[in-house]
Amino acid sequence: MNDLKFAFRQLLKNPGFTMVAVLTLALGIGATSTVFTLIQGVLLTPPPYPQPERMVLITPARTDGQPNTRGWPAAQWQGWQRESKSFDAIAGYGWTFNFLVLPDGSESVEGMAVTREYFQVIGIRPTAGQPFEYSETATGPLRVIVLGHDLWKRRFNSDPGIVGKAVRISRRSQPLTVTGVMPPDVRFLPSPSVANEPNYNVDAKVDYWVPSRSDPERAKRPEWNVIGRLR
Repeated sequence: MNDLKFAFRQLLKNPGFTMVAVLTLALGIGATSTVFTLIQGVLLTPPPYPQPERMVLITPARTDGQPNTRGWPAAQWQGWQRESKSFDAIAGYGWTFNFLVLPDGSESVEGMAVTREYFQVIGIRPTAGQPFEYSETATGPLRVIVLGHDLWKRRFNSDPGIVGKAVRISRRSQPLTVTGVMPPDVRFLPSPSVANEPNYNVDAKVDYWVPSRSDPERAKRPEWNVIGRLR
């Protein structure tokens, strides 16, 4: 006890030294906590997917060794779907940003535009309702949406009857019908082409999924992120 009293008296006599010591300790503890959180999330916590060792992100590479963030053309991965014998399914996806429009205001939300094979590839199904049907992803305007668990809980009060109801997001002229609600803690897959977007956060939980389809006029544009599930 006497040693503690002496230490405190010395610290009070030297406020400059005390401030430097406290700041050094704070920075050290903060850096250690950040590194541990990163290691815990990336290396120690298993990915939240069934048999994650079978999931493969298929990333493009340039022959000159320079980085390529433009993605794959739809014509390429659709050819793999038809001909590949190594994958059970291959899906295209992309990050998207929008606003959820509600009577009490709007909220910015991050989502994913995905092809119909996406939920098969990640091996996760909605806990309520179902993913997109083929007829909902083949042609015509966007009509359906799958909600993330956190968004459903936060903005829809965990409404057990949300499936079949309409929600509105900005930049869509018509409301979208909810087909399902996903389990908690489903996060984004990497989308390198939008990594510089100010709202992009690959560690965030996905707020919503909407179906995406390949426009024949854009089939050769390298803009898709691709993921596959090995047989």
